[in-house]
Amino acid sequence: MHMKYLMVLSASALCGLSISSTAAADEWKHASNNSNVQIEYRDIAGDVLQIRARTELVANNGSCMAAFVHLFNDTERVSDWIEIATDATLVEQLNPYTRIVHTEFDSHWPISDRDMVTRSIWQYDAESEALRIEITNASEEKPPSKNVIRMTDVAANWHIQATENGTVQIAYQGNSNPKGNIPRTSARTSAITAIEQTFAAIETYITDNEYQRDYHSVPCLEPHLPN
Repeated sequence: MHMKYLMVLSASALCGLSISSTAAADEWKHASNNSNVQIEYRDIAGDVLQIRARTELVANNGSCMAAFVHLFNDTERVSDWIEIATDATLVEQLNPYTRIVHTEFDSHWPISDRDMVTRSIWQYDAESEALRIEITNASEEKPPSKNVIRMTDVAANWHIQATENGTVQIAYQGNSNPKGNIPRTSARTSAITAIEQTFAAIETYITDNEYQRDYHSVPCLEPHLPN
């Protein structure tokens, strides 16, 4: 089943979640055998799956902090690195650090297509050289389409941190609930696979030349190379 949902983007610092996260949750379970990306998951009340993932990039493969903002804002290329996302449209740019985006996901028959509307807020701390991105549900900003299931259990956070040894640490935590009659095991497997593939795609696209420039107060930092 090709239900690979990634509740991120618009495109989501750790531990800030939707109302579902206040309910009782299972213990975290290890999910990935990929040595480059560590993934854990747990079930929350209802059909909400919570996932957290982290990886570390070497300086020459993601040292420009602003590149992450440019990549996440590039709605025209969202299908290149967000698994099965077919389209993303900017609904409104409230300010340089707050965006509302409508994202569509393709599903295979007989499963209906999905979409979500998200609000992303960026914060950069120059002293600690840390970038935080919080993503929440913004369904009220765009009516749902006919024959498309709107995903509303959307809450995700990214924490991107430059380190003193010349690497960039990336941490993600978010909720996933595709809605509809989808077996929980299938939805979990698909969501975890989507996270793995998205992290791999970030490592590929983050070095594109067009992203190697400052974004307002977010700089394109020179890496901290160890002595």
